[in-house]
Amino acid sequence: MKCLMPSAFVLVSCESDSAELFAADLRKMPSVEYAVRVSGVYEFFVKVNSDTDEELKKNMMEIRTNNWVRSSSTLMVVKTLL
Repeated sequence: MKCLMPSAFVLVSCESDSAELFAADLRKMPSVEYAVRVSGVYEFFVKVNSDTDEELKKNMMEIRTNNWVRSSSTLMVVKTLL
Protein backbone atom coordinates (compact mmCIF):
# COMPACT_ATOMS: atom_id res chain seq x y z
CA MET A 1 0.00 0.00 0.00
CA LYS A 2 1.32 3.42 -0.95
CA CYS A 3 1.76 6.02 1.77
CA LEU A 4 -0.53 8.92 0.96
CA MET A 5 -1.47 12.29 2.25
CA PRO A 6 -5.13 12.59 3.25
CA SER A 7 -7.25 12.89 0.10
CA ALA A 8 -10.86 13.03 -0.95
CA PHE A 9 -12.96 13.27 -4.08
CA VAL A 10 -15.80 15.78 -3.93
CA LEU A 11 -18.73 15.61 -6.34
CA VAL A 12 -20.26 19.07 -6.67
CA SER A 13 -23.56 20.27 -8.06
CA CYS A 14 -23.98 23.97 -8.76
CA GLU A 15 -26.23 26.17 -10.85
CA SER A 16 -25.09 25.83 -14.47
CA ASP A 17 -24.79 29.59 -14.91
CA SER A 18 -22.36 29.77 -11.96
CA ALA A 19 -20.07 26.91 -13.02
CA GLU A 20 -17.30 29.22 -14.27
CA LEU A 21 -17.45 31.27 -11.05
CA PHE A 22 -17.11 28.10 -8.99
CA ALA A 23 -14.23 26.91 -11.20
CA ALA A 24 -12.46 30.25 -10.62
CA ASP A 25 -12.79 29.73 -6.86
CA LEU A 26 -11.36 26.20 -7.15
CA ARG A 27 -8.32 27.53 -9.04
CA LYS A 28 -7.47 29.65 -5.97
CA MET A 29 -7.37 26.63 -3.64
CA PRO A 30 -3.89 25.07 -3.34
CA SER A 31 -5.36 21.86 -1.90
CA VAL A 32 -7.27 21.11 -5.13
CA GLU A 33 -5.12 18.70 -7.16
CA TYR A 34 -7.53 18.75 -10.08
CA ALA A 35 -11.12 19.43 -10.99
CA VAL A 36 -13.09 18.35 -14.05
CA ARG A 37 -16.53 19.20 -15.40
CA VAL A 38 -18.72 16.11 -15.70
CA SER A 39 -22.19 15.32 -16.97
CA GLY A 40 -24.98 13.83 -14.90
CA VAL A 41 -26.23 14.72 -11.42
CA TYR A 42 -23.03 16.62 -10.58
CA GLU A 43 -21.19 19.31 -12.56
CA PHE A 44 -17.70 18.88 -11.01
CA PHE A 45 -15.42 16.07 -9.85
CA VAL A 46 -12.74 17.53 -7.56
CA LYS A 47 -9.72 15.84 -5.97
CA VAL A 48 -8.50 17.45 -2.74
CA ASN A 49 -5.17 16.67 -1.01
CA SER A 50 -4.02 17.96 2.37
CA ASP A 51 -1.16 17.41 4.79
CA THR A 52 -3.41 16.40 7.71
CA ASP A 53 -6.91 15.02 8.27
CA GLU A 54 -7.94 18.27 9.96
CA GLU A 55 -6.72 20.35 7.03
CA LEU A 56 -8.57 18.04 4.64
CA LYS A 57 -11.82 18.55 6.56
CA LYS A 58 -11.29 22.31 6.46
CA ASN A 59 -10.60 22.27 2.71
CA MET A 60 -13.65 20.12 1.98
CA MET A 61 -15.84 22.45 4.03
CA GLU A 62 -14.50 25.39 2.03
CA ILE A 63 -15.72 23.69 -1.14
CA ARG A 64 -19.04 22.53 0.32
CA THR A 65 -19.93 25.96 1.72
CA ASN A 66 -18.94 27.85 -1.43
CA ASN A 67 -21.66 30.30 -2.52
CA TRP A 68 -22.06 28.59 -5.89
CA VAL A 69 -22.49 25.03 -4.54
CA ARG A 70 -26.01 23.63 -4.45
CA SER A 71 -25.07 20.18 -3.12
CA SER A 72 -22.06 17.89 -2.80
CA SER A 73 -21.00 14.39 -1.93
CA THR A 74 -17.59 13.51 -0.52
CA LEU A 75 -15.66 10.26 -0.99
CA MET A 76 -12.69 9.85 1.34
CA VAL A 77 -9.69 7.94 -0.04
CA VAL A 78 -8.93 5.00 2.25
CA LYS A 79 -6.41 3.14 0.08
CA THR A 80 -4.67 3.69 -3.24
CA LEU A 81 -4.64 0.59 -5.42
CA LEU A 82 -2.71 1.76 -8.49
